[in-house]
Order: sequence, then structure tokens, then C-alpha cells
Amino acid sequence: MAASALDLSGRAGIDLVVGDLPRVVDVNPRPTTSIVGIAKVMREELADLILRARFATLPERVTVEGECEFRKGELEVFSS
Repeated sequence: MAASALDLSGRAGIDLVVGDLPRVVDVNPRPTTSIVGIAKVMREELADLILRARFATLPERVTVEGECEFRKGELEVFSS
């Protein structure tokens, strides 16, 4: 219900406190692991595009340059 009330699309993490009534206390985007590769090949900044998406000011297109390949073991560097 919180995602619908906030008109969210895509994946989101919604933190709740459950007491006499459940209350939403925090809502965050939850990009998947693919964001690691996307950020390496896209010229535009992802955070900027996320904000612009909320306000319907996305550019007509983005610039993708090159390729990115990674393995699960290589991602452990990012999780410390």
C-alpha cells in the first residue's frame, strides 16, 4: 500500500515500525546489482536521472559507451 500511496514504480525498500498500527518510517530506491555495470557505461549520473524521473524531466535519451562485465566475487569489494 505504501508504494501505491507514494505512486512508486520499480523496486523500493520500505521500512515499517509495527506497534498499535504499522507506520512507514523510510522509503528508499532498491536498484539491483545491474546498477554496477550500468553506472560504468552510462555517461549520465544515475542519481540525477532518478531525481529527474520523479519530476518528469528525463532527457529523451542517455549515452551508453562501451561494455561492462563483472562476476559476483568482484562485487565483494563494494560491500565492505
